[in-house]
Amino acid sequence: MLQQPLESAQDLTPRIAVDALAWRSWLDANEDSSDGVWLLLAKKGTTEPTSLTYAQALDEALCSGWIDGQKRSHDAAAFLQRFTPRRKASLWSERNIRLVEALIEACRMRERGHAEIARAKADGRWERAYAGAKTAEVPEDLASARAGSAAAAERFATLNRTNRYAVRTSTGSSRPPARRAARTGWRRGCWSGERHPIPSPSDDAGFGIVVPSSGNAASSREGRSMRNVLWGVVALLGWLALVAAALCVTTPGDEKPVAMVDAVIAVIAGVSALVGALLFVRSRVAVDPRRVAVPPSPEAAER
Repeated sequence: MLQQPLESAQDLTPRIAVDALAWRSWLDANEDSSDGVWLLLAKKGTTEPTSLTYAQALDEALCSGWIDGQKRSHDAAAFLQRFTPRRKASLWSERNIRLVEALIEACRMRERGHAEIARAKADGRWERAYAGAKTAEVPEDLASARAGSAAAAERFATLNRTNRYAVRTSTGSSRPPARRAARTGWRRGCWSGERHPIPSPSDDAGFGIVVPSSGNAASSREGRSMRNVLWGVVALLGWLALVAAALCVTTPGDEKPVAMVDAVIAVIAGVSALVGALLFVRSRVAVDPRRVAVPPSPEAAER
């Protein structure tokens, strides 16, 4: 069984599996009910408080249809690794495909792991598996688009290793030909200066790759929250005014003027309610279709 959380970890709930067998036992009991766990993994030569290595932990996770995520430092003897159930649209790496094929050959795969493989093969993710940073190649269509513009080729050359890998991987993972062509063409336009990425790029991030700093991300979330509140209040006030107008009682001697005022109030209230509701919904769900998600980093893909 996994031991209690480490008291020294900040803002995390790491667990200790003393060895691979303990990790396997925990997954068998919790793979369908847990949202994930921070696991303490041993560095080379470490046996206490755990001898569980990253390779061992990943093998067992893949058997259960789980996958590794973020990595955090801990101390000189161990580090923390996040493991979670594989999400519906989670991409597969060629390395993990080789690992699960070996696990299947060794008859170690669990039912949940087989189910994840079947889903990936059914929706095409298995065939679209991405290569690691050391073996990834630029797709032909992306290379052609880049070669067709000297400015695009020059700008691409300024990308750092992480962003180049992100471009190759996210383009190669596009399944519908129309979407892939649109994404490739949009990137070429960004690199050649014909259009601007969203958000505007800095020296380290951009060219269609969204890598906001933590401060910018927090400010963006705060701004969206304020807009949501504003439009929600506008919609609420509009509906209240509409109800008030509908319930207004006219006086017998002055029916026409009052009725006219009621009608004006009702129209204004209705328009306010409609506009507020639409803007509220838009601020909640609108996503620019050109925004590009960043795939796993080269370091994570090579682990």
